[in-house]
Order: sequence, then structure tokens, then C-alpha cells
Amino acid sequence: LNPNPNPNHYPNPNPNPNPSRKNLRDRGFAKTPDVALAMPIGVRVPGAKAGVRIVHWIDSKAMFGDVYTHEREHKEQLMSYVNRYGPGAVIYWFGCARSLQTQNPDILVLPGFPEDADILLPDGSSLAANPSPNANPSPNPNPSSNPNQNPKTPRKFDDPG
Repeated sequence: LNPNPNPNHYPNPNPNPNPSRKNLRDRGFAKTPDVALAMPIGVRVPGAKAGVRIVHWIDSKAMFGDVYTHEREHKEQLMSYVNRYGPGAVIYWFGCARSLQTQNPDILVLPGFPEDADILLPDGSSLAANPSPNANPSPNPNPSSNPNQNPKTPRKFDDPG
């Protein structure tokens, strides 16, 4: 007798509620974002379109997000995620054209991962106020005193031309 007939039940008391890409594909989802969140988060957006955007999924691209590539190669893929999961975010690791951030209200385009203080949990608190219990404390509590450590490069939008 199977004491756990529900295959979606997690026997671990602290499971990761976010399904993996493999798990989603095994369940018939052909196109999957890098992260499909089991519970949406909010992301504070600075600038002219200030406010909080709801994110159900996150996809990352290891490139600069230029308008041509975004429109020709990524938009259809990202819209399939919107249609399946709801609004989400794409993170371009090497920045992105500023004009991309206002093109679609369902796709938040980011030039890098948001700061913890800009990530809002479902209860309205920020991730900065709720550090992960599994986070490893820094071996050097004062990183500025380490001469071998590079300072964090500020993220910014960039419009080439």
C-alpha cells in the first residue's frame, strides 16, 4: 500500500516548492523558464514606471539585451511563458537597452538580478528582511577590508546609440 498516493506530495518537511525544469517537462510543459515560482514575488521597479511588478517566473540570458535580439529571438519564447504562467521577468546578465523595460507590462526586463530589498515576498516583506536560513554567512563580515575582492559593479541600463 502506498502511504502517499499523491505524486506531487513532498515527503521532506522543508521541500523546495519551485518545480525544476525537468519536473515541468516531465509534466508536459514543453517550454519552461529557468525558474517557475510556486508562489509569485513582487519586484520593485525604479524609475519612470516605478511600482511593484508581480513575477511568476524568471528567465535569464547570459548576454546584453538589445532590442533586435529581444524582439526577434526572445519575445515569442517569453510570451509563451506569460501565456502559461502569467507575468514574469527576464534578466540580461550584461545589461539591456532601456527601451526594453517599457515594451510589455507582462515581461519585466532587468539588467541584472534585483537587490534583496527590491524583492517582495507574498506577505509584503522584502527578501532583505527575511534572509534565507540556508545562507552561508560571509567569512569576512567587512568585504571592503579585503583588498583582493572587487567591489560590486553597479548595474545600469545601457542604450547603445
